Amino acid sequence: MRHGQAETLAVSDATRKLTEFGHQQVFAMSSQMAERASFDVILSSTYLRAMQTATIMAQPHSVKLTGEYRDFVPEAEPFSAALFIKSLIEAHPQHETWLIVAHMPLVSYLIAEFCPPDMPIFATAAACEIDYDETTEQATLTQMHLPAMMETIK
Repeated sequence: MRHGQAETLAVSDATRKLTEFGHQQVFAMSSQMAERASFDVILSSTYLRAMQTATIMAQPHSVKLTGEYRDFVPEAEPFSAALFIKSLIEAHPQHETWLIVAHMPLVSYLIAEFCPPDMPIFATAAACEIDYDETTEQATLTQMHLPAMMETIK
């Protein structure tokens, strides 16, 4: 998932907060996703807007594992981030549904790492649903979700 809309100016990119509209986007997405599944794990970038997004997304779920990682910041290396995610999934097989909150362009590149050749462009607060098979380490992009104020793309 990409974080919600963030303010344009801040002391640093890492400290940019969600705007009011960004909060609305994420609340809408949180409600939509709660109807589909319950997240066991929510991980995010260490940037403030991603952490705010992750906190909102966690509210309707009984999340068992959370964390903030530099592996998901905008300039992170996609291959390394994908390996990190795969190693966490392998280390925590009891958790089935994972949400990663990150930034453009990393979110697009992560989908490409898991589901080549797919590489969707993410609107703010958009999320891609993938079906990942740990045994084969292959994934399929099943759907892109947009906040309720936009329509879902199939």
